[in-house]
Amino acid sequence: ALQGICDGIINGPLIALMDDSCPAGRRSDVESMNASVGGVAASVGPLLGLIVFATTGNSWTTFSMKVVICVGIFLSLLAIIPCLLMHDKYALAESSEAVHLQQNLLESQRWRSEKSTCFGLVTVQRVCIVMFINQLILTVGAGMTVKFVPVFFKEEAHLKPVLLQAVFGSLNLFAGLGNLLANRLSKKFGRLQVIICGYILGIICTMLMGTVRSYYTVPAVMLPIFLTRCICMWSCTPLLGSIIADYTPKATRGRWKALSSVAVVGWSGSAAVGGWLIDHTGFGVTFVITACFQSCSIPIM
Repeated sequence: ALQGICDGIINGPLIALMDDSCPAGRRSDVESMNASVGGVAASVGPLLGLIVFATTGNSWTTFSMKVVICVGIFLSLLAIIPCLLMHDKYALAESSEAVHLQQNLLESQRWRSEKSTCFGLVTVQRVCIVMFINQLILTVGAGMTVKFVPVFFKEEAHLKPVLLQAVFGSLNLFAGLGNLLANRLSKKFGRLQVIICGYILGIICTMLMGTVRSYYTVPAVMLPIFLTRCICMWSCTPLLGSIIADYTPKATRGRWKALSSVAVVGWSGSAAVGGWLIDHTGFGVTFVITACFQSCSIPIM
């Protein structure tokens, strides 16, 4: 819980500074590349865990899990070094301002920035609010099950530790490639269009994880569903973040990014709800409830 709070405090200002250092219209490239690099780096953790489990008997023992956690904590401390090189004075000026507040907008762009939808309820100025609500729904929904996926594969699918670590290691690599692919597709079809399609596919896969109970012990079925679900959802996250940043005034961008900590708190709280549901109804029903809850985000977009 404490680590989640710290991550919420740290990640908001860091991402806000990155967005302030990137001109509007290019944030999808930067955020997608940042997510891809982060995914590749995150894959190292499960691979190291794979090595530890392989050398300690490939079983879920307290000693092997302690070694994995300690190694991960040590490596995470190295992130302090690049943070020491960052400063607000290196951020851009007007070119990183919200797109609808820039003074040098073309007339066609200025007309588009004055449009509204949903009977005037959603304006350009409210895009960040709508997208944040969408992000909050998805995050709270994911928190109900994401922390229990390793337990699901251990208890229901009976996967060995080495195989499970290999799955999560490859997942981060595939998600990194998915970020780049989603960004490329967004150039052709639009960011929101790609996000909606990705979330729909991810939600369908989450629903399948709850309904194909007879295949829980068949890795060839469950692992592709799980990988597809995560890749589709995670690949759209940088695009959603870039939309929020493009329509958030620079003066309040740090505060909006700090609101991500609210999503982190909600994510942790929904994990408690998810744990209660799993204890009383099982993994299948909990996956179905998660999919239904996350589907509420689609009409908002």
